[in-house]
Amino acid sequence: MLAKPAAICYNGSMNNLVMQVDKIISGIDFAAIWPGFKPCAFALYDDDIVCMRDDVIIPWDERFAGNTAITLDGAPLAIWHVENPSSIDVNRLAMGLVHEMFHAFQYQQGEARFPDEFALLTYPQDLNNYQLKLAENHYLAKAITDNSMLDLQQFVILREARRRIIGNDAMMQEQAAETTEGMAEYAGLAALIQISREQFMKEVQAHMEVLRNPRYLFDIRFMSYSVGCLICFTLKSLGIDFNHELTDKRTIYEFIPHKRNDVERFFKEIQQNRQMRFDAFLEKHKKWVGCNAVITGFDPWGWEKLGDKILCPGFVKLGDLHIDGPVMLEMKAGSVHQVVAYIK
Repeated sequence: MLAKPAAICYNGSMNNLVMQVDKIISGIDFAAIWPGFKPCAFALYDDDIVCMRDDVIIPWDERFAGNTAITLDGAPLAIWHVENPSSIDVNRLAMGLVHEMFHAFQYQQGEARFPDEFALLTYPQDLNNYQLKLAENHYLAKAITDNSMLDLQQFVILREARRRIIGNDAMMQEQAAETTEGMAEYAGLAALIQISREQFMKEVQAHMEVLRNPRYLFDIRFMSYSVGCLICFTLKSLGIDFNHELTDKRTIYEFIPHKRNDVERFFKEIQQNRQMRFDAFLEKHKKWVGCNAVITGFDPWGWEKLGDKILCPGFVKLGDLHIDGPVMLEMKAGSVHQVVAYIK
């Protein structure tokens, strides 16, 4: 442990804050947040000093920048910049430090899913993607408020639609940010619920507001904190186990069960049944008659199209020729009017 340098002016206010936070963190059950998760040392700093436990105060240097996790003397250290020790919310500060401690835990455990920050800068600027993402966010918010697997599955459907718009590489960067930052935010919130349930509920509500606010859509990294942590809490509320080794390559999104929904199931059944009806017709009807005609009359009931073929259960007129169904029409490629043959 570093000794307190005699040349540094003792900051009682900052030291008192360190003691308050240390007391709170000492009472948190870290193993209940994530298997194997343990607290690491932490430091609070301003522009002049860095303050740690046991009255350790050292001069500020360039290693202390932002709110993050660093390595100091070979050991992980969660750090937090404090401008005014007397006005800070100590519970939220403890939550933030647990977030950073989880990052330290990720580094120690060989976390494999940190995003490429430069790739995030080139995230596709596609309006359709952002419009779908807002709808996707609403379903995630509804999934957690209603404890609804159905809404979580709708979230998955919209995400897979977005993947087809922006491509898998961009989507995987988005999911990587949700995983590393979202899981750390989940850890901080899971600590806060042990400290103050009332403050926990306020923080969750703030994340829900981020999801619903279109202004935040365009900072995909900022959004990832809210999306990722709410995915974790939704999975937890639905009883879906997402604890895993942090060397796992799957993103937190991939722990959502990707079940076939009713729309997908009915779609596939309809497609399969249509193919069977076309195959059955062609097994029984072999007479193929070439022509060059347009449809001038028809009974539209039960018409089905598959590729460039139309199956007509009722009658159809090709020019002046009346044909009683069932009949299959072979259409000119890409046309829904020009008939090149019929099969009867």
